[in-house]
Amino acid sequence: MNRRFLQRLIRKKKWLLLALLAATWLLKENTNGRSWSGQADPGTNSSVITAPATWQDGSMVRVRGTVLKVLKTDNRGSRHQRWLMQVPGREQTLLVAHNIDLASVVPLQAGDTLEVYGQFENNAKGGLLHWTHDDPKGRHVGGWIRHKNQLYH
Repeated sequence: MNRRFLQRLIRKKKWLLLALLAATWLLKENTNGRSWSGQADPGTNSSVITAPATWQDGSMVRVRGTVLKVLKTDNRGSRHQRWLMQVPGREQTLLVAHNIDLASVVPLQAGDTLEVYGQFENNAKGGLLHWTHDDPKGRHVGGWIRHKNQLYH
């Protein structure tokens, strides 16, 4: 290859590299499932679905997936509606535990598609998503569930 060709190629790649860096920075700023304003946005679809590869233990994530199985309600302590969910890009299923002492029951069944914003906790079985409701004491970021255009929080 001649020198001029290499210089032109490097110039073109610089612009591509800058664009990729800017896109990466924007995605990194938004991987916690929040909108650009810094607040979870349950009213619109403008917030970014959080890529499973970026989920960190204890972080708030926004996911979209399919209900695989509705489990029995956990009545020990605070009551929790529970279901297993399959999320695209994730091999293992995700257990969702929705506190029905603080939020309404979500009328769902296997095969339903829904969107959930909650706190991810990693475990050997694929993880748990909870805090899918408002915090009545206002000390924790509120989560939500969107099912058939209805919002539950």
